[in-house]
Amino acid sequence: MPPTQLPLALAQRHNNQQLFSDHYLNITLPRRPEWQLLTHDARPVMERIARILEVYLPSANEAQTEKDLVRPVLEVLGHTFEVQAALATPKGLRSPTTSSTATSPHWPLTAARC
Repeated sequence: MPPTQLPLALAQRHNNQQLFSDHYLNITLPRRPEWQLLTHDARPVMERIARILEVYLPSANEAQTEKDLVRPVLEVLGHTFEVQAALATPKGLRSPTTSSTATSPHWPLTAARC
């Protein structure tokens, strides 16, 4: 069997999880007129995401990654979201990461909302 060269992961334009064929993603979709019309609108968004990625420093801290990478990308894409939505409990409103001993009566007023 002749040796084959594996593609570089960074050279791949998508992470196809067998939802679509590679041919469709690489050939058919880019040729569709409606897809080509979106290129103009997508370019500034992709540039803003590229700038976020350029300055992003990976962190093992999940909350830091959310703050520095996930939230900014979602905002550029136009998503609105509530981070760590409050849960009503017998002890009052709690965030999913609030320990059983820590409480803040002002938490609902100070929670970040986008």
